[in-house]
Amino acid sequence: MSEILIYKANECRAKLNEANDIVKEEIHRLDHNADEAFEAINSQFQTVLDSIEKKRQEVLDNVKVTRDDKKKLLEDQQQIIQAEKSKVDADVQAMRQQVEVRNITKKISDLNCKLDTVSTLSEPRENSYMQYVLPDDYENILNTIIESLDALGKIKTSKTFPSLCRASMETAIAHLEMKAKVTTIDYNGVLQTQGGDPVTAEVVDSQGETLDLVLTDNSDGTYELRFTPQRAGTFCLKVLIFGRPIKDCPLFFDVSEHNPPVISFGSKGNKDKGFMQPCNVAVDSMNNVYVIDTGNSRIKRLSSTLDFQDHIHNSSLEGRSVTGICMGRNEESLMVINWRSKTVAEINMNTGETVSSFTHDNFVEPIDVALNNEGHVLVADNGFGSILVFDVSGELLHTIGSKGSGKGQFKDISAVCVSATGEIVVADSRIQVFSPEGKFLREIYSQGKNKGRYGGLACDSNGFLVATRTEKAKSFIQVFRFESGQLYSTISSDGCRMKRPTGIAVMGEDERHLVVVDIGNDCVRKYRYF
Repeated sequence: MSEILIYKANECRAKLNEANDIVKEEIHRLDHNADEAFEAINSQFQTVLDSIEKKRQEVLDNVKVTRDDKKKLLEDQQQIIQAEKSKVDADVQAMRQQVEVRNITKKISDLNCKLDTVSTLSEPRENSYMQYVLPDDYENILNTIIESLDALGKIKTSKTFPSLCRASMETAIAHLEMKAKVTTIDYNGVLQTQGGDPVTAEVVDSQGETLDLVLTDNSDGTYELRFTPQRAGTFCLKVLIFGRPIKDCPLFFDVSEHNPPVISFGSKGNKDKGFMQPCNVAVDSMNNVYVIDTGNSRIKRLSSTLDFQDHIHNSSLEGRSVTGICMGRNEESLMVINWRSKTVAEINMNTGETVSSFTHDNFVEPIDVALNNEGHVLVADNGFGSILVFDVSGELLHTIGSKGSGKGQFKDISAVCVSATGEIVVADSRIQVFSPEGKFLREIYSQGKNKGRYGGLACDSNGFLVATRTEKAKSFIQVFRFESGQLYSTISSDGCRMKRPTGIAVMGEDERHLVVVDIGNDCVRKYRYF
């Protein structure tokens, strides 16, 4: 007989033995799980039976107590009757030898009186009425109990076949939350439509550290895994169902440090898609985007997906010198600053009409504008070297900071914004944070002092501060933890480089996106930033 034939036969036999052992182990687990189910069912239903028995005993005890109380009163009455009867018998016995008429007459009179009192003893002092009465809505109560028993528990099983199940995921980028989707399939290749499978998952990075992971059962046969890789490298995803690996598990995937834009809009020109030196941007509550198209003296309105909507025109936008923009005091207005005319104007975004405007003698080179939580207008003036705070009418309330390089001082101011909690954030070559009243609190990224320049700032409601920055020949977006000042990530857009990013704005808290204006590329781009 051929040695190769014997070898292959032995190999086949070994594989079959291994398969048999695996199935045998699965049968063992099945029996074990069934025993646990038996025990759990008995325990759960015994609890119910104990509660029912307790209630039954309470009702029976109530019957006994009520009966005993009534019976005691009636027995006490019987004892009184017997006592009176004994007295009568004793009196009769004593009078048998009595012959004197006067005494006999008196005793007869006494018995007549007793007959009157005896009549009161003939009426039972307690009644025998006792009945177990069902409530009027007994049928509803019974149905509720039956329904509750139906909902008490059931046997959950599954036809999922792990080795056919698959996981899919989007491109992984460091510092961005990633989602993976697990789709369950049965032995016949049919997609499952119900959840409930015991799915476990784990993500491990290249250094062997396990990432925090949130697993969600979508109740439709799919499961969502969410996690955030904090560094670039090769990661490993392990997904088990019933303790058995799914198809292609473990799944290795690469996490990139480069964060390309989701969408890019615009090019140099004056048409609908054209920009001439766009320098700042704002976003409303519906995530519509408003870009200052400075060179074309207009504001371009875009949708949340950066589709062109229309242009907003106003006399305050003329002169190719508007550099600052923010949302106005309501959902229908925008606030802009024109450094050439030294004017702050609020514009109705629907009609293009001027709602209000003001200027001030202290304005030298006003370049950015923001509104604080009290509706006061904050103007960043690079020439004056301070933040000027105005009320609604344009009256100067106070100033923040002065020219210089110390803490609370500015050199070449580039942007101002207000955090969700009211702090005032100002940028030059570093970022400084002030209280709502204007008191210096702290610096962010102090190591960047005099090494580059920020172009725009924005704070979100998730605790992040985003900023555009240019250093020598490179430009990028920085994402900070606002409270700690810790640099969370840097967006450099490798392969789609920014030339001179300026204004920046964040979208709604559920969006996880920001928009940035790149004056060097005459475009606006949308990025995910966490």
